[in-house]
Amino acid sequence: MKNKRIHQSSGVTIVEVLFSIGIIVTGLLGVAGLIMVAGTQMTQGLEADAMSNAGLNAIAEFETRNMQNPNNLVWFDPDPKINQFRLLTPKFILGKSFCIDPFFIAQQQLDHKLDKNFKHLSYFPSTKYPNPTISMLRVTLKDTDTNKWLPLPLSREIFIAKDDLAFSTPASATELPEQQWITEGFAGPKLKRTNHAEYSWLAMLTPAVEKTDHYLISIVVFKNRGVRGDLSNSEEQFFKIDFLNSGFGGGEVELSNIRLDGLYPRHGDWVMLSAATPSDNLHRWYQVTYIDEENHSEDGGTHYHRHATLQGPDWRHSGSVTQVTLIPGVVGVFEKTTRLGATSLYDKTK
Repeated sequence: MKNKRIHQSSGVTIVEVLFSIGIIVTGLLGVAGLIMVAGTQMTQGLEADAMSNAGLNAIAEFETRNMQNPNNLVWFDPDPKINQFRLLTPKFILGKSFCIDPFFIAQQQLDHKLDKNFKHLSYFPSTKYPNPTISMLRVTLKDTDTNKWLPLPLSREIFIAKDDLAFSTPASATELPEQQWITEGFAGPKLKRTNHAEYSWLAMLTPAVEKTDHYLISIVVFKNRGVRGDLSNSEEQFFKIDFLNSGFGGGEVELSNIRLDGLYPRHGDWVMLSAATPSDNLHRWYQVTYIDEENHSEDGGTHYHRHATLQGPDWRHSGSVTQVTLIPGVVGVFEKTTRLGATSLYDKTK
């Protein structure tokens, strides 16, 4: 009788199956977490790319249109005897800080028809509670056809970035998104691609060297900037600041305010530091790289403060009274030096 071999197939116990499932689930959860982090970083990267493109294009636009020439600028004079836009001159503006902000001025002019309480058109930051003690002129470009302020359509064309193109959402997942266009009439020919108009900019000029025509340009890029409505309730906030070091590179500071809800800078926000100098006011931009999570008060709630770290150029006026302005929506600042286009160091008539 032949010997018979009996083969027994090995099986998998229920415990081993459960262990395998647990390992797979753990791996899938890790992958899901990475997908969420990657999505967040991709969004941040796209926003940084859009901000960078807007800033670089703004610098090119600034130089192409010769915005550094005071003869191309107009200013709303709040003097009750004048109370209207006036042409600027190199002699009037030389040595002063000023902000070129046609988008804001044109929108406000359209919304309010330039009533007699329009001082916030004339200065940057806007005058509101608590009134900023250190500000600069807010000017706009001159319309070459009327010698008045630049109208809103032209202001939007120049000071709003056009890279964030608008697409329609298809009804079916199998269809591709379609580019949105401005057309002539309801169904006329396509004239221009539309965009979301999320990114806009203004230009701030402050003297780089006192009593000369050398200026520092700061192109300030906004995302979803609010330029409409009554700015007496603006979200602009003003803080007091104490430097905990010499102001080298910004450095460690303490921000303070008399209002509990008046200290809400976040990590990554941009703030403007301003100080009065013997010749004129000085203004520079800094980014908040760290800030305390909560407000602190040692006097029972009369004053509130938060420690923060600012990153930017050296602040040479840490010993003088400095004002901090937080303007919501600022996502980037680009700087370069220039000279006022209509002035000369050899002009003895200045």
